[in-house]
Amino acid sequence: MKKNKLIEQLKRDPVAFVKYFRSDITLHQAQIKILRDNSPRITIQAPRRFGKSMVIAIKAMMFAFTHQNARVAIVSKSLRSALETFEKCSSFVLNSPQLKKSIRRQTLTLMEMKNGSRVIALPSGNDGDSLRGLSLDVLIADEAAFIPEAVFQSIGPELIKDRKLGQLILISSPGRYPYGFFWRSLQPDAAKFWSQHFYLHKDAIFPDGSYLVSPEILAQEAFRCGGEDSEEFRREYLCEWGTGTGSFFGADVLEESKASYEFQTAPIRGHKYSLGVDVAQNFDFTVMILIDYFDPQRMIVANYLRFNKLNTREITNEIESVMIQFDPEQIVIDSSGIGLPIVEELKARNPRFAARIRPFVFTRISKLPLFVRLQTALQAGQLIIPEDEHFLLEMSHFVSEVNKETGHVKLFGDKAHDDIPIALALAYEGARNPQQNQSQILISGSRFKKHGREFISQANKRRSAFPPRRLTVSSGSTFNTRRVRVPIFK
Repeated sequence: MKKNKLIEQLKRDPVAFVKYFRSDITLHQAQIKILRDNSPRITIQAPRRFGKSMVIAIKAMMFAFTHQNARVAIVSKSLRSALETFEKCSSFVLNSPQLKKSIRRQTLTLMEMKNGSRVIALPSGNDGDSLRGLSLDVLIADEAAFIPEAVFQSIGPELIKDRKLGQLILISSPGRYPYGFFWRSLQPDAAKFWSQHFYLHKDAIFPDGSYLVSPEILAQEAFRCGGEDSEEFRREYLCEWGTGTGSFFGADVLEESKASYEFQTAPIRGHKYSLGVDVAQNFDFTVMILIDYFDPQRMIVANYLRFNKLNTREITNEIESVMIQFDPEQIVIDSSGIGLPIVEELKARNPRFAARIRPFVFTRISKLPLFVRLQTALQAGQLIIPEDEHFLLEMSHFVSEVNKETGHVKLFGDKAHDDIPIALALAYEGARNPQQNQSQILISGSRFKKHGREFISQANKRRSAFPPRRLTVSSGSTFNTRRVRVPIFK
């Protein structure tokens, strides 16, 4: 049989492709259904140990082998995860004498075939920078529930070259929060855009009636996870999305993120800073956190200041003092309450800072993504926090709770203040995206259309609480001078 005719036959049936090149592999029924789905957008929810990596490997290599000059990308949250998935592709090819001959060149993350096709494995990162500029035929997002939302926002229509031929494939077990691009792709109202697949281990059955994961092994996994009712087992093996209840950042993540070092009491020459401010009055605490983002991949909390029982004028003085002292490139201030008139007053007093000040309005829509981005940075080791007792107390007691009826995620401090997590999230927002339009109030479009005029009117009234004259900065206003008396970075 001529090669071109063989390729055309194998292109039509992935099961025949596997049998021809890898007769040693037996596919279960759910894998066959996924492989035979040629829809342009496919989303797959499947449990742990389901054979998802095998599906990805076959999908990627089959398309690359049967199409000239194809571009296939496999994206995972981290480089380690991307390499593990790519290893499955490599193993699938190298264990087939025929497919092995079709490889022209291979590296740790790239496989180039003699027909001009390429398969590449990439870490998604936090913002999808690795995908920008690519033109692909197939994009497979492995463990899509754990890839940050910003990555999918960077996937524009131009990414998939041929709308009829190309595919965007999401495959994952459920995440901890019922939130994000992958979760939305599984909802009933998304069925008109996505070919949806939902599987459990009972669907992973072979032609002889056996299961990929036997009931005995599932029982062992349930015991390892803490029982069949444990959140880990129900999420990873029963495909139930997590309740999101509990510590939002995670004790293990905070433990890995903390370090002992001296706070900066003066700016370091050449370094860039972002200031996040959570504003409060009376007995509640206003918190200012300064992030040094000289190294964007290794940011650090340079210092923080926490105080209460100050009026609006005194709070403004404190913020202005820190601005003058550290000259931050980015200043993000909570403008949900009294923050907006403070923002306007700071701009009026200091025109050179006006373009750097970014008011942030907390809404149900804007709050969760803000904290998910901070959570992702901590998990990736991109942000170092101080080994400070009060700082860690508020971070560890910041929890999430999901409303089972509406699916809305509530974030709050459980038996502790939440001012430090809020200020830290705002400071990180400025540090991670310094090119953001700094004059824009971050408020959802629908809310602005409904309440915009009233919102601005009330803000102007609150601003009138300031006298028209320029206020004097307190000469004694300085940043936190406490020091953790241990060597910098253990």
